[in-house]
Amino acid sequence: MDTSDQDHDHHQLSFRAVFMATLLDQLGAAFLWPLITIYINEYLHRSLTVAGIVLLLVSIAMVAGNLLGGRLFDHWKPYPTLIGAAILAVLSTAVLIWDHSWPWFAVLLIVNAFADGIIATVVNAYAAATARQGARAAFNTLYIAVNLGIVFGTLLVGVLLPISAPLVFAVATGAYGLLLLVCIVAFRGPIILRRQRRPRHQRGVKLSAPQHRRNQSVVLVACACLASVYLGYALWESIMPAHMTHLGIPFVFYSFLWTFNGLMIICCQPLVNVLGARIRIDHQIESGVLLFGVSFLMLVGAHNFWMILLAFIIATVGDMLSLPAVPAWIDQLTPASQRGKYQGLPSIAMSVGRSVGPLYGGVLVDHGNYAVLFISVAALILGLLVALVIIARRQQLTRE
Repeated sequence: MDTSDQDHDHHQLSFRAVFMATLLDQLGAAFLWPLITIYINEYLHRSLTVAGIVLLLVSIAMVAGNLLGGRLFDHWKPYPTLIGAAILAVLSTAVLIWDHSWPWFAVLLIVNAFADGIIATVVNAYAAATARQGARAAFNTLYIAVNLGIVFGTLLVGVLLPISAPLVFAVATGAYGLLLLVCIVAFRGPIILRRQRRPRHQRGVKLSAPQHRRNQSVVLVACACLASVYLGYALWESIMPAHMTHLGIPFVFYSFLWTFNGLMIICCQPLVNVLGARIRIDHQIESGVLLFGVSFLMLVGAHNFWMILLAFIIATVGDMLSLPAVPAWIDQLTPASQRGKYQGLPSIAMSVGRSVGPLYGGVLVDHGNYAVLFISVAALILGLLVALVIIARRQQLTRE
């Protein structure tokens, strides 16, 4: 640690606060995201097309929030940005308790997604800027918080929705209320941002404009890989339930996949921290994306639950290796003065993948079949991986 960091130690933002903010934000979101399609279709009696349009608008709102959050972190003040977004998240879910009719349900979810986009980017930028153990370990730890929030949120929403929809919105409001409290108490005051930790060969070297551009191209292709992985994840959420039902596999087995996924990530992610100390971050990301692409090739020949489970385990391992490492790698490759801007890119990539995935899957299955869909997704992921490897290696050669 720099001596300047030690002198101002009392201003350091606790990483526990960043962890709790991430956990509570994901918990609140996990009460709302799984509800959208089922609530619009079964409770508000609108078509699945309408539900799809709402999901798309929610994703666009989240991307807008990511962009604005990054800009305000870099060029305004992180603290009031975070507090304002948390207040907006609380208000949007609180109003849902009293009015969840059409079209207010959709409007308030879009507002909530916009607030969530700001929160996710600002908290990620705080994590990259303040983590003492380095951005790589920090994002691995935040990845556990994300999955804890998703696991508990999705489990609870399944229990609470049959009791009462307002109860779901009340609990979501409670999660965002706690998030607001954590942000007010823990993020206030001046934060001394740690100096950016770059790879050893870059330390003390000011990157030239061409090197910055090469770094930028690596960042953009890495985010494209991330978007393709999230497109694949969206297919597991939207297309796989129908595919498994067609194969005669009971729906309860599909639910088991996600519980297993969450538990596997929470239990095994600390091992990725250990692995991270032994291999380069770009190699870790490339290995993870490779496994995720291969898992879709395995699905082509998967006709029973155990083969699908094996493919899902491979996808989960790929997920654990690649997803949390991308924002840490971006932190290495980009200037500290633009942290907010660049830490918003992974969130944007995730939102794009999530929003395109269900539509892409629906079109491919309607006009082709599941095998064509799985092969095309594998080709997309592995094609982008090849591009990433080529561009990253070229960037390293010119840098050295």
